[in-house]
Amino acid sequence: MPSYVCPLCLYKSDRQLEGDKCPGCREPTRTRSLAPLLAGELKPLLDKPPLAGGRLLAFSMVTAERRLLQPLFPDIVSVSLFGSYGPADRHQQGVDIRDLSRYPPASFAAVFGIQIFDYFLEMRRAMDEAYRVLMPGGLLFTMLSPDRLTDDWTPPRVDEEIEADRRYFEYLPPGTRLVSATVGWRWFVDQLGRAGFGARHVVVPDTLTALFSDWFIAGKPLDGTPAPKRSFLLKPIPRPARG
Repeated sequence: MPSYVCPLCLYKSDRQLEGDKCPGCREPTRTRSLAPLLAGELKPLLDKPPLAGGRLLAFSMVTAERRLLQPLFPDIVSVSLFGSYGPADRHQQGVDIRDLSRYPPASFAAVFGIQIFDYFLEMRRAMDEAYRVLMPGGLLFTMLSPDRLTDDWTPPRVDEEIEADRRYFEYLPPGTRLVSATVGWRWFVDQLGRAGFGARHVVVPDTLTALFSDWFIAGKPLDGTPAPKRSFLLKPIPRPARG
């Protein structure tokens, strides 16, 4: 009989679970997916210069994500546009990935964020900013919600407007509105390439449920020259069929 195991807390089930959160650690699929991504895709790259022991710019990083990333990045700069993700001496609010002008070029070995690109249309601007602040050989790794991705070349568009209430985005300042953006994953990879990255889309199947997570890994060339749109440095993860 197959066993389904949480990669974070090692909770086991003899059947595939429904829902999003692990019964053991209560972490959602998106957070759990970071563990196999790091082990299978990123750690072999991050163990080598110039990334080894480098500085990470981490957006909206929760505690479970920090535990996974800290061994690879001793120096983590924790930031968010809205919401508190740690004590004031370890986290800075008001940082927008579309405008990283507070950081000089080549400041970071990597830029990380889960569902950061999901809430605005200026995705290319954010890609350009991430490219600028990354050192040569640096990595951007980010996840977009599968519900906001289409299997085509469609540019970003507004799916719906989001207004905070007591149950949803309650940490937003009063009157703040966000958009839920939908985008074609092929367009997203193409634009990462046009920004100068070697980029690819990686689908990580969940080990507890039938869900999966859509990650995008983008590497800045060592010599700073424009990279091909697709990187062959990373081994593919088998892509599950979409229902």
